[in-house]
Amino acid sequence: RKRRNILIRDALIVLFLLIFLFCLYKISAYYIASSRYQKKQKKVTAAIGGGIADDLVSEDTEALRENHDILVFPDEIRHELIGYVSHFRDEVSDLWKDKYAYLTSQNPDCFGYIEVPGTILSLPVMFTPENYEHYLYRNFEDKYEQRGLPFMDKNTVIGKSQNYLIYGHNMSNGTMFHSLNGYQDQNFYDECPTMMLYTPE
Repeated sequence: RKRRNILIRDALIVLFLLIFLFCLYKISAYYIASSRYQKKQKKVTAAIGGGIADDLVSEDTEALRENHDILVFPDEIRHELIGYVSHFRDEVSDLWKDKYAYLTSQNPDCFGYIEVPGTILSLPVMFTPENYEHYLYRNFEDKYEQRGLPFMDKNTVIGKSQNYLIYGHNMSNGTMFHSLNGYQDQNFYDECPTMMLYTPE
């Protein structure tokens, strides 16, 4: 009986050790994959010279935030959203044109680019209406990636839709749309009040 108890104890120790090593492996693999993902995204961002906001001088960015012409608000009678484009449109368009051309040359599924200045959210937005969740678990190279990329809703009609619905993961390591959780805090909103979505138009 004593020998059997020792064998059971040793077996349990080995079992728990294997479970511990497996968990350690999975956690390490997750963070290594996360690091690789961030490097790949930085590579894409670097290839287009950073997000558009990086190219606007700080005082222009501040003016952009304060310019009421860029606000989008609802028409209460027609229940529609009416958008007003700021005087920065031409500047942004010129900057964006070359970057968009590069992105679509690398992957024609790229619809645009989303960024929130002051956060790490700076990513291509994909659009595959025939299979709109295609990039749920795929990267910009169209290969499997647990974190995926932001993508447009299948009902989006480019140039006609008044609202763009964008899906993206809320990753606990701070990547993807995790930054948006910060808007529950007024201080975060005060520091990062502007979201930018660049479209083909």
